[in-house]
Amino acid sequence: MRTLTNTSFFVLSLLALPLVAGCGSNEPAEEPRGNDTGRVAKLDEVPESYRKAWADWLQSGEVWAAARDEALSDPDRRQALIDNWIIVMGRFYSGRAMAQRGQMPGPFKRAQHELVALGVESAPSLIELVRAGDEVAATLAADTIDLMKEPRVCVMVLPLLEDPREASRRRGANLLARMPHAKSDEPAVREALGRLATDDPEWTVRAQSTRALGQRGLNANVLEPTRILLVRCLNDPDPAVYEAACRGLGQLGDIWAIPPLIAHLEALLRRDVRPAGPRAAQDALQQLSGVYQSWSPLEWERWWRAEGFKRASRAGSGARQ
Repeated sequence: MRTLTNTSFFVLSLLALPLVAGCGSNEPAEEPRGNDTGRVAKLDEVPESYRKAWADWLQSGEVWAAARDEALSDPDRRQALIDNWIIVMGRFYSGRAMAQRGQMPGPFKRAQHELVALGVESAPSLIELVRAGDEVAATLAADTIDLMKEPRVCVMVLPLLEDPREASRRRGANLLARMPHAKSDEPAVREALGRLATDDPEWTVRAQSTRALGQRGLNANVLEPTRILLVRCLNDPDPAVYEAACRGLGQLGDIWAIPPLIAHLEALLRRDVRPAGPRAAQDALQQLSGVYQSWSPLEWERWWRAEGFKRASRAGSGARQ
């Protein structure tokens, strides 16, 4: 696994192997080459304060607790530690490196804990790993970001949604599906996901973005903007997208989604699509109405006119009850 910055700082092995700049390699050191990354650095190239910070972290316990604030006070040294903790996570991601019950946390958990505690300061490096890493590395980084439960990080993820690579956009949407409400930034997050859900050329990205809209809608106080976007996704030609839209609308709990869901169910039945599509629409209608019957579109229309519309009018438009 490689580091994520453009500096030539270092990556220190937990086993006190040579300091590394830009990768997790244990190969012999090369001669310095300006600010190149991806090389092993000679020990005397690394500032003494960096070496001491890492040695203190390796000792753990009271030693690191006493040294931590000072070690993180310098931005360059802090970034170097962040890069190293990310590589420690990758190198020690296995059951053997996890702490057993009654034992001290293993290197993976210790490194992850440091990254989570730093929050917005470590997030950019982790987000870059979500963007550019392999699937395992990207998953580790996303899991760590998720543990932060930090609303301010949500908007930092948005550039992933504009990345030219399908995998990066899909991973970004998947990560946002797991993250908390972004407070004042939530409209920007919702709009960015909505653009991908309706306009991305890749069905995988549209489906993941639609799912993310539904998941984030669970924490929304105002439901109408999310409902409008999910209803648009019902028109997608790919089953994975419109089925995700049905699930999202059912979870959202906005009863005003019932009429478009009825129309969607009718259109699916006319097209004779695979059973999962109508089933997803029926599930959403049942969840929103509280009527657990697999009715025809005509029967759902009758229920809406007789009872649903009045219930929706009492509930108001787009507010969570």
